Amino acid sequence: MSAVLVACSHGTRSPAGREVVRRLVADLRSLDPTLDVRQAFVDVEEPRVPDVVRDVLREDAGRTVVVVPLLLSVGVHTRHDIGTAVEVGRDGAAVAAGTLGPDPRLVTVLQERLVEAGVRPQDAVVLAAAGSSDPAAADDVEVVRAALQAR
Repeated sequence: MSAVLVACSHGTRSPAGREVVRRLVADLRSLDPTLDVRQAFVDVEEPRVPDVVRDVLREDAGRTVVVVPLLLSVGVHTRHDIGTAVEVGRDGAAVAAGTLGPDPRLVTVLQERLVEAGVRPQDAVVLAAAGSSDPAAADDVEVVRAALQAR
């Protein structure tokens, strides 16, 4: 029996943001139509990630749940919300993958978008991220900033 992948994003009130996440989850499903991919959120939208993990394990206690944070850095949501959801599955029945960033591929995308926007080497660029009470989140942003500056 295969694992269930829970694609977990923050959640947003923005229709455009919701569509981006919906397409991303649809793309995941299309990569392997046999893979059971569920969508969950840590804030703003439903269903919440602990509820999805609990539901999967209730359906079939023998399955493994892999929560994949569709988040760009660590922070309170990865440590608390996703951590709590994973604890729902005892004995390794639920695990969490790492966040999407920092990752060199994200830096490549940022660089490409800046070039598309017409940014020149002498222009100043501000890299901003949502605030977090977790210092590791700022560390992740610094990794991306340094890599982007190096390019």
